[in-house]
Amino acid sequence: MIDRNVRASKLWYELFAQDSFEKCSRLLSFEESDLPIGLAVVAMSAARLSPSANLLRNSRLFAIPSALPLPVAPTYTETRSSDTATTIYPIRAALETPKTSLKRGDWGLKRALPIKTTTKTGTPTFRIRGGIDTPQHTADFESAADHVINLKKFQELDLRITLPDEKGRVKRDNLSPFAPDLDNTTVDTVPVIVQQDEPTAWLKASETQRVSKLPEHLKITLEQFKEDMAVEAESDESPAAGIEATAAPSSTKSEKRRWRYTGPYLAGITQYEFDKFLSKITAKERGAFRDKVKQHLISQRTTERRSKALDEGLSEESATQSAITVTEEEVTEHLRYLRSEPGQFGPLIATFFDLADGPQQELSGSDPWSYGRDTITALRYRQTGPPTTHPSAGLSYQYSGRYVLNDVKIGPIEGRQPAAGRILQSSALNETQARPLLGVAGFVASNPNKQEIGNVKWDPVPGGPRCVVSPTAALVGQSGKLEIQASVKTNWHLKDNVPTPDSEKKSSGEQLPAAARSRSLRTPSLRRSPGTRVNIDMDLVEEMDRLNRSASQSSNLTGRV
Repeated sequence: MIDRNVRASKLWYELFAQDSFEKCSRLLSFEESDLPIGLAVVAMSAARLSPSANLLRNSRLFAIPSALPLPVAPTYTETRSSDTATTIYPIRAALETPKTSLKRGDWGLKRALPIKTTTKTGTPTFRIRGGIDTPQHTADFESAADHVINLKKFQELDLRITLPDEKGRVKRDNLSPFAPDLDNTTVDTVPVIVQQDEPTAWLKASETQRVSKLPEHLKITLEQFKEDMAVEAESDESPAAGIEATAAPSSTKSEKRRWRYTGPYLAGITQYEFDKFLSKITAKERGAFRDKVKQHLISQRTTERRSKALDEGLSEESATQSAITVTEEEVTEHLRYLRSEPGQFGPLIATFFDLADGPQQELSGSDPWSYGRDTITALRYRQTGPPTTHPSAGLSYQYSGRYVLNDVKIGPIEGRQPAAGRILQSSALNETQARPLLGVAGFVASNPNKQEIGNVKWDPVPGGPRCVVSPTAALVGQSGKLEIQASVKTNWHLKDNVPTPDSEKKSSGEQLPAAARSRSLRTPSLRRSPGTRVNIDMDLVEEMDRLNRSASQSSNLTGRV
């Protein structure tokens, strides 16, 4: 018995030291009575571990976010595709490690990545294509420098993301996607305030409670401000001021708009997808929708009672004293009535299933639905549908563009600084592509002026002709594609890949040293300046002809002798 226990202990030691599956199978051939008591307890505790706990114990990096799907390309048009091309947005997470860990191949994974492969590149950022650990003990990884460098270049532009413009607007409003009334994902219009949290409880406190918690100097300032406002209101007798004062509170009551919906975008799905959505509607949801229609009928009858009471000169309380009862037959009749009234039935269905508003062609009230829900999709994405990602896509978190850059040498700079760009297409090729294309920070940008880019040399330039561009706007489309608008600055040039104005190039010639400006100290140029004529002396020409004739005659006499 002792020999078998010693032999089993040795196998357990080799199992934990070498992680061998063969020794594990040999160990499992023992019976439970052959194992030592301590090892039997360890085996029982190891067997009780859940798969998640076992993964946490044996892997340093717990999990990697799953890959995002790419947008489906339309099948009715020919599109260029490549398996090695850079995707329009990153679909896998990028891994980065400090230089001290990079030398050891430590990337936070269970096993180290090859040092020779990961250290010979200047941008050591990689993404895992498969799992972080496979049965073959390998990790399929590739370089993630394409999206990482693009993100760094875009952040160097210091360009904020804006929402798409409304259809029909001539001037851009440059509305930020982080506005409080737009950056919402839930249906709730009022946030839940926790009473135990003092900072959030301040929002729900009354005006007297807020004033009581203020310091003494702020209380005195607030009282003085109220007195000044009262005196100003009494002295001002213009009717316009009264209109503005009454209209101000109503403007603050703006409804929250959302960019994410739980229901599908009906205008962007096929008939098969729509039938599949209808087949998933359960009997419980049908009953809940019938209850919603019942509440709609009750609220409609309550409104009719109140209006009738006001017409008869009664109070509103008398109209709501008796409860309104609705039978199932009346609910069925109301459903039939709503089917003939899309202006009422449409918003009711969209609110119940949380559907995004469909495309709206004209901004007029002739539409039977008239877009009862004032959502961000109806205003900004009415042609393409709700965005698949956040309208900023995480590229920039700037809320406002009202800031000033501070240069180290010259101080504050007005406006945005230009950037180096590349001309990809100098003119429009066809009617569909009506704008020249530029390359800015790794993205393809369009010129909003719709003008051809002149002064482009026909000589081939390695990598394409360079230019100086000025980014003006950036927005994220419905499919998650970044769209940048930029214009070419003709009075700028690139010097060592740095945008430089032409005025500095002209002034550099005026700042030459005295020795370079003095003609007496400079070496005379052997090149003739263009546009100058040379005066020819005719006497000198005749003398040269005479010398040539005499030389030819003397050579003839020498040949005869």
